[in-house]
Amino acid sequence: MASRNDDAAARPAWTPPGRKPPLSSRMMRAIWRGLPDKRHDVGWEPGLVVPAADGSPLVTDHYFPRTPGDFPTLLVRSPYGRGLPWSPMYGMLFAEQGFHVVLQSCRGTGGSGGAFDLWRHEAADGLATVSWLRGRPWFDGTLGTVGPSYLGYVQWALALDPPPELKAMVVQVGLHDPYALFYADGALRLENALLVGLGMAYQNRGIGPFARATLRLQRRMRDIVTARPLRGAYASALGDVPWLDDVMTHPDGGDPYWDGASLARAAEGLSVPTSLISGRYDALVDQTFDQYARLRQAGCDTALLVGPWTHTSAMQQGWPEVFAESLAWLRAHLCGDPSGLRPTRVRVHVGGEDAWRDLDDWPPLSPATTSWVPTADGSLDRLADEGRADGGGFVDVVAPAGDAGPADGSGSTDGPGPAAGAGAAAGAGAADGSGSLDGSGPASGWEFADGSGTAEGPGSADGSGSTDGPGPAEGAGPAEGAWAAEGVGAADCAGPADGVGFAGGAGPADGSGSTDGPGPAAGAGAADGPGSVDGPGSAQGVGAAEGVGAADCAGPADGVGFAGGAGPADGSGSTDGPGPAAGAGPAEGAGAADGSGSVDGSGFAGGSGSADSPGSVPLASLRYDPDDPTPSIGGPLLSRTAGPRDNSVLEGRDDVLTFTGPPLDEPVDLLGPVSARLSVSTDTGYADVFTRLCDVDAQGRSTNVCDGLARLETVGQAPSEVTVRMSSTAYRFPAGHRMRWQISAGAHPRYARNPGTGKSPVDAVDFTPIRITLHTGCVLTLPTGPGLRDGPAV
Repeated sequence: MASRNDDAAARPAWTPPGRKPPLSSRMMRAIWRGLPDKRHDVGWEPGLVVPAADGSPLVTDHYFPRTPGDFPTLLVRSPYGRGLPWSPMYGMLFAEQGFHVVLQSCRGTGGSGGAFDLWRHEAADGLATVSWLRGRPWFDGTLGTVGPSYLGYVQWALALDPPPELKAMVVQVGLHDPYALFYADGALRLENALLVGLGMAYQNRGIGPFARATLRLQRRMRDIVTARPLRGAYASALGDVPWLDDVMTHPDGGDPYWDGASLARAAEGLSVPTSLISGRYDALVDQTFDQYARLRQAGCDTALLVGPWTHTSAMQQGWPEVFAESLAWLRAHLCGDPSGLRPTRVRVHVGGEDAWRDLDDWPPLSPATTSWVPTADGSLDRLADEGRADGGGFVDVVAPAGDAGPADGSGSTDGPGPAAGAGAAAGAGAADGSGSLDGSGPASGWEFADGSGTAEGPGSADGSGSTDGPGPAEGAGPAEGAWAAEGVGAADCAGPADGVGFAGGAGPADGSGSTDGPGPAAGAGAADGPGSVDGPGSAQGVGAAEGVGAADCAGPADGVGFAGGAGPADGSGSTDGPGPAAGAGPAEGAGAADGSGSVDGSGFAGGSGSADSPGSVPLASLRYDPDDPTPSIGGPLLSRTAGPRDNSVLEGRDDVLTFTGPPLDEPVDLLGPVSARLSVSTDTGYADVFTRLCDVDAQGRSTNVCDGLARLETVGQAPSEVTVRMSSTAYRFPAGHRMRWQISAGAHPRYARNPGTGKSPVDAVDFTPIRITLHTGCVLTLPTGPGLRDGPAV
């Protein structure tokens, strides 16, 4: 390869060392298929020491092509060690294609000096490494960066003050905002916190220590996530992790603790060409779309690929596509070879039809929206344009992306409430109408899905998109279980997640991970049978599906709502507690047509106004019991239970409300942000609301598409309104399927339990059940792009 640097002759001569990459890396590389043919043999120069700004030694390995000539350099900085899978995936594969690769352990990890302190040293240490590179005889002055997850965060840290040598970046399933990784609207993303703690504390120590810590966490997960108080409970599995304790005890994003953590500002003035890659069920997909929005606003050359992947499966089943996309971008901007670039800026995978769609931008310009409202009989009805629902006071319009909304950012100019799901929450919108770019409110179309389900996703013979099956097709990418960063999944609540693998292929040779490892069977349900023996119905083994539940996470809450029977004579909708305050429930006998006061077992039926809020009519209620929390099923998680899952059993619980539309006469396409506005009252004043969009097929399987959670406080019996950002989606609902809106008060252990008292979930010892009542004025807002079908109106 010819030199591209005028001062090449002035650089000292370099004699490449003769070592080959580690045998384990070469063996893993040999089993991969579907990747480009290698162009060069690879050499390895391990154990180089790079001085950080404060003198701390940063241990670094150098991979290089064994071919004379100059080659560009890729910098890969990781807190997860320099062994498997990083050595073959980044060191070997990219060196084979004609790049020097510098693989470095972040301070305090993998033998590097100093102490690891989440996010605080990455900018300075990255710049110190570039300064060291300038003195290497093989460095030709052309630099790129690449890597996933936290390896993306270190790229944004370098981009805060990009060195002149930096010519391209590839951020794969990457974050820029640690707070958003750990919190949603102030609610702790408990599972994320535990799995990030596991990965960062142990993966850099090698396969053995990491595997043992993973098993400990799996076995003790139920005790940890249900501990009172929650603070410090993780120590039984992870030991002392000071930064994790700090994260879990600082729920306020405005706390000085988080100062400087978000690197969103790095993209605002960046001119370095940047490729972004994510998956529709990636726990960080919203951050990817925020990055894209900022780069586009800055006029930066950028590309976006969003596949049918989770955070981990993007680097497993999706690795051939991810690697090809990354390689094409780096060759174009570091080697002057644009032949591998696709013709459009954006490519997204559309769930429901299992097809890729090339777009000029994301989201499509000026997307339309449709509004859907729940009814007392459990239906989900679409409003006609400009329609209103029972005096709820919303208008079925949104401010399109790029157009300015009203000055208060509400997205509405002609109604007592905000436009249906449009724009940002009051005051949160950007001046150009693009909405919030920093987590302050809905982004009016600039953020993508954390989960648009696909019925044809990879890894499942039944087309469910599940990645916990027998693993990818032979050689499709790294063996299932070879990827372990942050989330080699603890099961939700208890037991090892099915098919959990360890970094470096510690699972069996077929790549399936562990199928029957130590510990109890994943989510086998309650010891005394599927569901509760003393409740008004059975949850039929909630928590048993896909290894999600703990033994005590199965079954409905005791006596919650109705089980298809009549409510009490006063219509309060409750048989086991004080019920809602007077006036909150339906008038006596005013509920269902048979006078039972119950609609489909969900609690309240419509038909009576609230005493405190004239014009607000209760629709349904649920009782959330922290001792039997609503379990999390699938979605954008870091664990192997992520992705599209059958929600049917979950939806059979009494603490989950569902509203289902009619069978569709023709396909309905969604492309863009999804949001919900809820009108809710509570009997404790404190609650979380979890809302999810599902696709129900002809057989009744309910598959999650996207979701979101918000925290709210209420006063008295009057309902409060809250807008829940449900991420974004690219999804087709096929003809004959039905849309379902699912509403509950949590998803555990994805999110920490709300104690119902206003106390911190981390420090609370006393928990109280919460009665949540849903009122009229609720609306689900769905995006339809130009030329996309949006179904029949009512």
